[in-house]
Amino acid sequence: MPYLLSFPLRYNEFHDLYDKLKKKFPEASSLKLPGKRFLGNNFDPSFIQSRKERLHRFVLDMVKVRDKERESVHCMEECLS
Repeated sequence: MPYLLSFPLRYNEFHDLYDKLKKKFPEASSLKLPGKRFLGNNFDPSFIQSRKERLHRFVLDMVKVRDKERESVHCMEECLS
């Protein structure tokens, strides 16, 4: 059964989470955090939807990195608190 994840984070918080997870799980380094947009309208609804979808896929891929999904999710909770 797939997880429904909801993380109301700013982009830099995803970046910090990714850095912490790479330290705990070096195999997470193979994942790529979706790039940050420097030019353009960051409030454009289509851009926001696209970013949400890419970050959601990224988080799901992070969870899949480890065979023990609970350990990854627990680490995410620790990193976010």
